[in-house]
Amino acid sequence: MTYDQATADYFNRETPHYDIGTNFAETLEFLRAAPPESELLDVGCGDGTTIEFLKEATPIDNFFGMDIASNFLEEARSRTGCSTIQGSILDEAKVAEYADRFDYVVLRAVLHHLVGRTRRSSLEFSQRCIENTLRVLKPGGHLIIAEPTYSPRMVNFAAFWIKQLVGSFTSNRMQLKAPWLNIAQPVVSYYTAEEVMSQVRRCPKAEVSSSRTVEFDKLAGFIRPSLTLMIVTRA
Repeated sequence: MTYDQATADYFNRETPHYDIGTNFAETLEFLRAAPPESELLDVGCGDGTTIEFLKEATPIDNFFGMDIASNFLEEARSRTGCSTIQGSILDEAKVAEYADRFDYVVLRAVLHHLVGRTRRSSLEFSQRCIENTLRVLKPGGHLIIAEPTYSPRMVNFAAFWIKQLVGSFTSNRMQLKAPWLNIAQPVVSYYTAEEVMSQVRRCPKAEVSSSRTVEFDKLAGFIRPSLTLMIVTRA
């Protein structure tokens, strides 16, 4: 897999805006000590919200945004003046082009969008994404992960297959009560905090510098949403 046209079409059509979130800002506090000449890549940069925040909050001068959606990249350039890379972090040729390049890589709310035909193949894409982000880092560089996670695990299985089923009949996004609560497109594959941490620890070049899970109020009495935050150093 190198390019998901259906997902690119969805985000070019919708081009949603995602707020940075206070918990993510807290995790990036250590970037305030980064040298100005450092290069940071935001994978799945969207409209550039994260880069815009980092330009104001850190001394880093050199920002790059990667996304598969051209509309997102146009907005990111306009908003931040960053350099942009159109393509997928799952594209091996693209990863080889930027291997050992960056001092920092941000992976914010990306893993659940890397979807295959099954949960197993989606998990493989997520694992490869983490491995490839480590490849584009310099040795000693840092990967920052901020991924929404849910438990119990069976909820994530159910959400995936319900979205797959409804998505086979309509390409429209069907919004329910909360902003995150929708069915049909785009299909997503959420993971538990333990699954995300396990994926990172399976990477041979990954050294976990810090990790924590921020838990939020339960939904429907038993669904436990959370945000998994990790700083991973490339060995």
